Amino acid sequence: MIDKKTMAIVFAELKTAEAKVSRLNLTGVDSSRVAFKYLEKQIYKKYKVDSAQYLKSFDFYAKDKKQLLSIYIEAEKIIEKNKNKNTAY
Repeated sequence: MIDKKTMAIVFAELKTAEAKVSRLNLTGVDSSRVAFKYLEKQIYKKYKVDSAQYLKSFDFYAKDKKQLLSIYIEAEKIIEKNKNKNTAY
């Protein structure tokens, strides 16, 4: 089971990766999928989890809407914090 803090971080990074891939304007859906899958694997590797662990943990937290909401809120804070870092001069 992935702890809530790590879930929030991984979720935030996955959402950020999705946004990056969508901004690449790749011509094919397959190219976008390949690019995202590559980034996804790098994120899982970084946090020493795999897709099965992530999905199992997500399903566990989804059973309690308050827990899942707290993960989403924390992920949103992480995304905003990282967005501000990237725009600071």
